[in-house]
Amino acid sequence: LYADVAYGCACPGTRGRPMGECGPLCQRVRTCGPLCSDGSPVPGPSRDVLVRSDTCESWEYAARYEVHPFICPQYVMTGAMCGCTGNPTRDDAWSSVCGEFCGPSLDDVPHPGRVVLGKTCEEWHYDASYLPWLADPKEGDVLLSFGTCESLEIIEHGCGCGRGLPPGPTCGRICPDGGPLPDPSRAVGGRTCSDWEVLSSFDDEPGCGDRYGGISEVCGCDAGHEQAGCFDPGQLDGRTFFYGDSTRFQYSLSFGPDGRFAQQYLWNLEDKRVIVVGYSGGASAADAVSSPKPPAGADGAGGGGDADADGTVRGEIVFTGGFPCGRYGTRTGVVRLVETDGAARPEIVSLTEAETCRYVAVMNVPKFCDGGVGGDGDGLMQR
Repeated sequence: LYADVAYGCACPGTRGRPMGECGPLCQRVRTCGPLCSDGSPVPGPSRDVLVRSDTCESWEYAARYEVHPFICPQYVMTGAMCGCTGNPTRDDAWSSVCGEFCGPSLDDVPHPGRVVLGKTCEEWHYDASYLPWLADPKEGDVLLSFGTCESLEIIEHGCGCGRGLPPGPTCGRICPDGGPLPDPSRAVGGRTCSDWEVLSSFDDEPGCGDRYGGISEVCGCDAGHEQAGCFDPGQLDGRTFFYGDSTRFQYSLSFGPDGRFAQQYLWNLEDKRVIVVGYSGGASAADAVSSPKPPAGADGAGGGGDADADGTVRGEIVFTGGFPCGRYGTRTGVVRLVETDGAARPEIVSLTEAETCRYVAVMNVPKFCDGGVGGDGDGLMQR
């Protein structure tokens, strides 16, 4: 192990390449085979090439010390991407069960460098050829594969190939007027606007407006919300806002009589789990706004999640009664309304778990229409 580390770090006086010097004992305890299935080293020109966010040489070392068997197909696939010519595809791969991804060859993929749902189309093509189809995947395995054949078709469509849209009615395009996305690459809730449009185009479940209405607005579509030039919390009623800074989770925050603060996993397309952080009270967001309560010892910047905001915290909307969180009780969430110079519309700009199962979101809003929270002028907190 240390000889490998010294070799990989190019330490002075390091002996030659250590591959294979440990002998048969290492081979007996090795979980996954070498990156090149025939045992040959990764071709020299590819050793420093970045594949799936790491160099081929690093993948070669990782394969040697891997201890989880279900990861092994990843190394066979990565070896092929690194130029190993003898790595076999699988008889139970996604392309064998669901059909070829765009075609049998990478040359059949129209846009290999296009990013769809977190991976390039080239990476998805290799996934389809080398990763096993899992009829009942465990969560850990789901991270390595599509999830269902329907998912493969959705991603194919995003890559510019495949069998086309489903024949029945779907949610269609993201923008209500059916027009193109103003900003396809903008990230919304851990996915790009283009990704959301691909998903919407295949979504045949009822409730399209609930799932995609807020997304369309954030993506720059004309959602029909006229701005009054100033902000009143009641303007939030019936609207859903999304936030996500990774591909693992997204958050949705809706306001009004059915207001809900929720967290959703983004492991794969079939993972529909939703964790409710809390519900808002009152018939309108305007009724739910309370004066801000800065934590003890704070300098007015608020606690957790609003470090990026720059303005005046005019109020908070509290969401309570969320899902249980063990010894911490039920989950709760707070949305801080920050009056911000230059803000043209309400926007969630940060969201953190300030304490265990206690979430804080910061919403930048235009200048308030009246003098204070609920019209009483109390509770203003300068930042």
